[in-house]
Amino acid sequence: MNHAQKRARERKLARLARPHVRLNMAMSLDGHIMAGKGGWQTTSSEDHRRMDKLREWADCVVITRSTLLSDNPNLFIRRKPESPRHPVPVIVFRDSNRGFSNDLRLFKKPHPEPLFCVTRYGNPQRGSDVTGYGNPQQSSSSDHYGIPQRYQKNLHFLNSLTEIPQKLHSLGFQKVLIEGGPTLGGALIHAGLIDELFITLTPFILGGDNKDRLVYAPLQVDALKFRLIAAERRKDEMFLRYIKIANRSNGSKE
Repeated sequence: MNHAQKRARERKLARLARPHVRLNMAMSLDGHIMAGKGGWQTTSSEDHRRMDKLREWADCVVITRSTLLSDNPNLFIRRKPESPRHPVPVIVFRDSNRGFSNDLRLFKKPHPEPLFCVTRYGNPQRGSDVTGYGNPQQSSSSDHYGIPQRYQKNLHFLNSLTEIPQKLHSLGFQKVLIEGGPTLGGALIHAGLIDELFITLTPFILGGDNKDRLVYAPLQVDALKFRLIAAERRKDEMFLRYIKIANRSNGSKE
């Protein structure tokens, strides 16, 4: 499948029934979203409050395994731990045998049971979009990617990152919040699957390579236009909200 065919497939996917998808990230003045191992430790209490508001809106919150293992974040509504309705954590990763530590905060209350979405990049023998692959009693631990036994029923297989919104929609999720990382954000923006951007602009310049930018994609992203609908300054931070309005290459709204 050549690049044009892939883009046509991605645009078709974007038109299918899917949830409303928001991307929320904090970045430095030069576009970085990470500040070394452990991630962002420098955003303000106001940024944390706004993140909680987005999590209150969301049915689920999606991050990559690399972000999970690097930052070990709490993914519930942190200022309302007693809430009866925390977003369901969804962990996305490529097909590999790298496991998950039982000590991750993800596996502790008040988090709801997490879901796991595996993309088939590394193993074409895997079935496509299969739930609960294999038999836990008969399969080796590598078949379940180091996921604790009690969560293996929540394992889903996909062909690519761009199938995530449609898959979540099929599971009943209507409001999806993406919190990282840049490869996931880049894939979804490249496919036209992000509806809103929430960006916290922090007063730092970090330097470094390009892979920790707000969006990272190996191919140039098609010209996508977003409209700024809110901007608010709090001390040295800016809180920006954009909505997608059109694909400049064909003038259509998606």
